Amino acid sequence: MLTQFFKKIIFFGIVIFSVFTNIYSQRISDRKFKKIIEKEDSFNGSIVSAVFLDVKKNKNIVDYQSNRYMTPASNIKLFTFLAAISFFDKIPSIEYIKKGKKFYFRSTGYPLFGHPKFEDKGLAEFLKKQSDTLIYLKNKNKITPLGPGWAWDDQEYYFSSERSFFPFHGNVVKAYKKNKNGALEIFPKYFMKNKNLIKKIGTWNDIDKMRISDTLFIPFLTNKVSFEDLISEYLDKTVLSTDEFFEKSIKFKTFYSGFENQIYKALLHNSDNLIAESLLLMISNHLENNIDIKKTIGDFISNNFFQINKKPLWYDGSGLSRYNLVTSSSIIYVLKKIHEKIGLNKVMYFFPEINERSKKTSFFNQENEFKIFAKTGSLRNNHCLSGYLVKNEKLILFSFMVNHHNKSLSDIQEAIGKVLIKISKRI
Repeated sequence: MLTQFFKKIIFFGIVIFSVFTNIYSQRISDRKFKKIIEKEDSFNGSIVSAVFLDVKKNKNIVDYQSNRYMTPASNIKLFTFLAAISFFDKIPSIEYIKKGKKFYFRSTGYPLFGHPKFEDKGLAEFLKKQSDTLIYLKNKNKITPLGPGWAWDDQEYYFSSERSFFPFHGNVVKAYKKNKNGALEIFPKYFMKNKNLIKKIGTWNDIDKMRISDTLFIPFLTNKVSFEDLISEYLDKTVLSTDEFFEKSIKFKTFYSGFENQIYKALLHNSDNLIAESLLLMISNHLENNIDIKKTIGDFISNNFFQINKKPLWYDGSGLSRYNLVTSSSIIYVLKKIHEKIGLNKVMYFFPEINERSKKTSFFNQENEFKIFAKTGSLRNNHCLSGYLVKNEKLILFSFMVNHHNKSLSDIQEAIGKVLIKISKRI
């Protein structure tokens, strides 16, 4: 009888221990995680913040300096993406109204019109087939071409093209050579006669060294160009412009070209900065038919981040701003909201798979039993990786942020990869 009693005690003890172990064995203390970090020399002298959240259990596996403000770089695009999918079921390309034999159209802030990499041909065809006179309704609101906290010496590069209310050709010119000894070709052709509108053309040191396979994309001055001339050339059809005012009571129709997948992939896979900035402009216009990015961001934070102790200090859509500061906890919050809105299948579609993208490096090897779908973010001496780790039936949200590092980007990526592999083995 006594033996049976002790057997029951031992049995229940094993059960309780198993349950206890299952619940708490995954938790990695700050002390243990710090030791993991310290084993990677690439992190020496840097600031690291990290969170790993088990979605099913809604428990943090790692919670290391999670409330410390960090520079997110392009990880801020996660906030932009969440805002976009919160406001748009479909992406509006233009708004238009027909009056007499005139076809008036105005911008929604849409960035893919004539884009050199993600061209929306559907929008161009829609405008081309109009039999009435095309008239572009100018937006009277002023937009600051460069965002707050952008680096002044980045202005000549594709990734720092100017913001505008109706971007065309990504607000860049394409420069290339047709043959080895040929002259420089520029597209749109409009800029052949207006080279002074192309940023820092006088300091292009690379042009003389350009090979036939090379292509440069250089921003132009958006507030100096004739937009109607640009799109007339592009559409091969005369486009006029006007400041004519329409009463708010007049309802415009909206043209949707169905490029949601392309625009979001360009945002997350290609990390296109102009597209990120344009999405914020579109949201601002959608809410108030006006342009006030600061107010749009402020309202979105107030309405969606009331549960977060340290609110994001969010200044632009792309992450070019050095003023942006967020915590890894707030990024986890954003990743969770994205997952709730679109589900894991769409997450894996819109987010790049880091394992696959890095096969040419030793960042991850193909033998790992997990997959990672995540967004990178890099500014000088700062690198972040945030997204979704999928292992068997488990889904882990993570944000790994490294600021003020003094190593090469590849060294930091390698070190982050090693830490992720170690964490995944404990899941």
